[in-house]
Amino acid sequence: MFKTLAELAGDALGAVGDAASSASRYLKGQPRDGIASTHGKIRARIEYRAAVHEAGHAVAAWCGHPYVVRISKITIDDGSMGEGRVEYATTKGRNGKLEADRVWCDIVVSLGGIAAEMVEFNRMRSGPAKSDLEQARQSVAALVSAGAKNPPWDVAEVAAVADGPFDMAKVYRSVSEGSEEARILNLCYDRAKYLVVRNQSLLEKVTESLLQTGVLTGISLVRIFGLRKFHL
Repeated sequence: MFKTLAELAGDALGAVGDAASSASRYLKGQPRDGIASTHGKIRARIEYRAAVHEAGHAVAAWCGHPYVVRISKITIDDGSMGEGRVEYATTKGRNGKLEADRVWCDIVVSLGGIAAEMVEFNRMRSGPAKSDLEQARQSVAALVSAGAKNPPWDVAEVAAVADGPFDMAKVYRSVSEGSEEARILNLCYDRAKYLVVRNQSLLEKVTESLLQTGVLTGISLVRIFGLRKFHL
């Protein structure tokens, strides 16, 4: 039996509606495929938090004009652990020289997941946050050694939007209060939060796409964020 064009169009619209409904259930912490078990609901919430976290890294990387960091791939685990991964190239420097402005932005990207969780849930998961912080601290050490003092953005504008300042030393005991490391981490966290707050619609799009597919490539991110001139 053949279907008319009108019937085929109706089927297509129905499929789009089903996909949107699935994403909506995820955003409300409900499992896809109609799973009604408690375990299913908990898993869906964990996956949602993981997607928000990884989306925060993406927003911090792609929206940090004029220093845009190229992300090649984002994945989230569909298991119960709620783990994710963002793949991007950190700054190595050219001709052995530290490119301070780019390192500042690398730190912002590292803290983007923490910022997204704080904006969406007002709390962060200790596991992913600790991993991100350790990565950020490696870049901070390079900045401190190079004597880099000022970030490549308007600190006052960022602080006003971020509703800061954030005190990293009060959250992580391994960071010494009043240290240069703490100052840099606080500035970069505020910048990450600023980017998340200013680009929440993009954060939601990345989150929904991750929940639907589990993987986003660089091409997928271009479709969400649009073309960017990467600072190579």
